[in-house]
Amino acid sequence: MVKVIETETRDVTKEERSLPRNTPPDRRSALVKPPSEVAMNRAGDAEEASSLSSKVSVRNLNFYYGGQQALFDNNIDIPEKRVTAIIGPSGCGKSTHIRVYNRIYELYRTHRAEGQVVIDGKNILSSSVDLIDLRKRVGMIFQRPTPFPGPSCPIEWRTLSREARSGTR
Repeated sequence: MVKVIETETRDVTKEERSLPRNTPPDRRSALVKPPSEVAMNRAGDAEEASSLSSKVSVRNLNFYYGGQQALFDNNIDIPEKRVTAIIGPSGCGKSTHIRVYNRIYELYRTHRAEGQVVIDGKNILSSSVDLIDLRKRVGMIFQRPTPFPGPSCPIEWRTLSREARSGTR
């Protein structure tokens, strides 16, 4: 099960910046409101919640690694100008879900996504979407270095001089 937590942020005061990291919570005001406080603040504010526009809206997202289905009917709305955390146990599909947002999975022939992923009002799973433009707007940061397919260096090995290849001068 994946949990989505939405928080609000605020500016840090000069005094808060100067406090050491190990300052007890009762002496340091929270830089980010806890999710329960955000929920309490929004509980009676249905008008504000309905007026928030979604930056990302996912409907019935299914993802397959070959014949193995990894995501089952994922649905989520991520509001604009909010911090959203996706939390869940290892192997539950958090990274797989997020990788669909820039269609990085298309580097692998057997991976595919079905459903709707709307970013800024455009379904990015449509074949008419320009992948280069999409990936300029939706970046990825990996936990481990992930090399992309193709040459790792623009200079081919055979064009280097013998000295450069052997490391001698």
